[in-house]
Amino acid sequence: MVKSADMILVMEPHHRDAIITASPESEGKVYYLRDFDGHGADEMVPDPIGKGRSFYRNVFNVIKKSTEGLLKWLAE
Repeated sequence: MVKSADMILVMEPHHRDAIITASPESEGKVYYLRDFDGHGADEMVPDPIGKGRSFYRNVFNVIKKSTEGLLKWLAE
């Protein structure tokens, strides 16, 4: 799947590292989801596991904003 993908979106550095370790030639098509919300790779999508409802809402909003940015980037 990695070889046939045009783009691979990840949320954390260890996701990116695992993909690139398994498929070094994929490095140029691996992006952090937050690359598309104006924050870049300096901020990751927070892990909501075990957190409260408001934290989940915050993560939803981060993913939503990032996805909207990705769609805008793709349209350009």
